[in-house]
Amino acid sequence: PAADLPDAVSGEEKLARLQRLQARIDQNSRALGESMQGSEQIVLIEGPARKNPQELMGRTSNNWVVNFAPSSKQSVGDFIRLRIETALPHSLRGAPL
Repeated sequence: PAADLPDAVSGEEKLARLQRLQARIDQNSRALGESMQGSEQIVLIEGPARKNPQELMGRTSNNWVVNFAPSSKQSVGDFIRLRIETALPHSLRGAPL
C-alpha cells in the first residue's frame, strides 16, 4: 500500500541523502582499513588477484579482500599468515610472514 502514496521527498533530497550516506560509508571503511595496517592476519586464499593474476587474493576473518605476491606454493583453500602493509579504498595489500 505504501507504494501508492505520494512521494514527499524530492529527487534532489534523495540524491543528497544517498551521497551523505556513501561518504560516511567510505569514511568508515577507510578508517577500518587503516586500522588494520601493520597487523598480522590469517587469510583464506580464494584465487588469483583480479587485477594481477601473478598475485593471489584472499579474505581476512572480517571479510576484507587482501592481495599479495605469493612467497611459495600456495593453493586455493589454503590459509596463510600475512602482514597488512597498505590499506586501499576497497582492499588491502599484504606480505606473507
